[in-house]
Formats: sequence, structure tokens, C-alpha cells
Amino acid sequence: MLTAALAAACGGDDGGGQTYPVDAPVAEERCSFETCDGCCDGDRCVESPTSAACGSAGAACETCGSGDTCAGGACVPVADCTDCDGCCLGGTQCVPGNAVNACGTGGNVCVTCAPGSGCDGDTGACVVSTCDPATCDGCCTANGVCLTVDQQTEQACGDGGDACAVCPASSSGCIQGTCVAGQSCLDFCNDGCCTAAGQCIPFAAQGSATCGGDTGPEACAACGGQLSCVTGACVADQAWRVSVVSVVINQLHDGEPWDSALFTDPLPDPYAGLALAGDLLIDGFTPTIDNTLTPNWNHPIGNYLQSDLLAQGVEVVLRDSDGLGLFETIGGCTVPITVADLTAGSINRATCGTYARNLVISLTDP
Repeated sequence: MLTAALAAACGGDDGGGQTYPVDAPVAEERCSFETCDGCCDGDRCVESPTSAACGSAGAACETCGSGDTCAGGACVPVADCTDCDGCCLGGTQCVPGNAVNACGTGGNVCVTCAPGSGCDGDTGACVVSTCDPATCDGCCTANGVCLTVDQQTEQACGDGGDACAVCPASSSGCIQGTCVAGQSCLDFCNDGCCTAAGQCIPFAAQGSATCGGDTGPEACAACGGQLSCVTGACVADQAWRVSVVSVVINQLHDGEPWDSALFTDPLPDPYAGLALAGDLLIDGFTPTIDNTLTPNWNHPIGNYLQSDLLAQGVEVVLRDSDGLGLFETIGGCTVPITVADLTAGSINRATCGTYARNLVISLTDP
């Protein structure tokens, strides 16, 4: 099993350290996770994703491969709704049922929640979004959405469940829920590169047009020719961005609830980590989502060489956070990757350890 390492910069787990936004908007009207529940086609929000434009939470739209469909904002193989714990799309596709545009449980038809509402993945019901200091460690948007510190930008920054605020023009960024003033991007962008506008682009958000930082803070540059960007360096190989999208967790483990009576809710607080199979350290973690059996992270871990993915595959760990760096293991699995998987753009693994199933991983061109 992989050994977790606390990350001191972008893409780390929920143990602390600086984090930077993956999709920081440059203007309030730009399509992003703050303004779009579906996916972003440039600056246009696709509210009802399809297999031709699939995604969720303001991520870039992608085209699903042949034989796949867009379900709950992720490209997944076409299946049926027999023994479906989530909800059913189009009468044939079983999805987790925890997305605002695909909410439900018990194999019932998925519904789209009204604006200002969210989907309770444990009950399969649309509920009015609640965001306050008791439920949010980050900041609360005007429509009641909690933005964790790794989701925040200069346009929406804060902590402790306070209302998200726009950082002043003199700020150089939003770090750990605080607007940072008087610092150059090169002073704090340790695992990324700096744009001309002073924005730190973390490794997981870089592509061939914006790459750098493998040897330390530096200005972003474009990779020439057929080079791809991997961990801040331009390399002569195809790169793929690997994201952990979602999973379904069994309600009990060893016949007992995940969280004991010491906790206010018996459901787990899951997060996931990923690395190339065989590596000693986990490359990055998703955020923790509290009290759910159907987490929908859709969180990028990083860019990987195609040759490494095909040769090694990836290893995924699934954990239940108990706070203060403590956790219980939910599951873990090694996922081989084939050329067909890269072409399809996603992998749906039936099981990942004893207590987890329907693991979805996305593979996209950065």
C-alpha cells in the first residue's frame, strides 16, 4: 500500500500546506465552478452536459468516447439500472446520484436540482444549500456553496464559513483563505509557474501552452513542437491529466458504521489519493467531503506521461478522514490503463477494495 506524504504545496491532502486554484477565473463573468454547475466550453457554461460536452463543477467540457455516455458530469460506459443504488439516466445508465444535474437514489429517474439547491447524495434528494461556519471550513458563495481553500480564487476568498470576498487589486492571490498582499507570484509559487498577470498555475492545471516550475518558481512558457507538460517540465511524450471523479462506498464496514458515536454523523468523510502504481509516495489527494457514501470529487491529481500510464497503471487509495491527520482505510486498488482507456477518456472500475465500488477515473488532454 502506498505511504501518504503531507504535501507542502498544490495538490496535497487535507493536512495543510499552501494550495492554489486549478481553474482561477480572470474575470467575474468567466465560466468557472463558481458560476457553472455543468462544464465550461471556453467561457460558455453548458448547464446540461451531453456525451459531446461532458463535465461538472465548472471543469472544461470533454467529449466522451465511443460507447460511453455523460452521467452526472463524467464519461462512463453505457450500462443499465439493474441493482442501481444511485439514480437512472435515460432508462439505462446508473450514476451515483449525488450531482445537482443527476440527483436520486434507489434506481429512480435522475432529477436536476433547482438553482440554489444541492443534491444530498445519501438521501438522493435535492435540498436547499446550507453554508455556514458549522458546515464550511472555507468560504460561502452567495448561492450557499462552500468553497474549500483549494477551490478559491482572488474572486472568491475566505475561511471559517464566512462569505466569500473579492481580494483587492493589490493582492497577489488567495492562499489558504487569505488574500495575500505585497508578494510576487515568484515568492510563493513553489510548485507551479507564474503568468504575466502574476497568477500561480499549479502543476495539475498546466498544459503545453502554460508550463513551468519543475526547478523552482519561474515564469510560465509554452512547450514547443510535440512536447507535453508534465510536473512543470516540457517532455517528448504525450501527457494525460488524471482525475479521481467519484466512488460509491458501502454503508457499513465489518458490520459497523464508519464513524462511531463520538462523531455527530455515522457516515464517512471520504477522500482519495492517487499515484503511479509501484511508486512509494502518493502524488496528491482530493478534498475531503464530509458525511457521504457517494463522494463526487472530480479532482485532478496531476499530469502523467502516456508511457508511464501504460506501463504502470495507477494506484488509488480511499480513506475516511477522522481529523487531525487520522484516517480509516476504505479501500484501494491498482488500475491498469490501456490505449482503449485513454481513447475513451475514463475508466469505471467495478470494485476498489472490500468497501468501495463504481470508482470513476477520468483521463483528459491537459
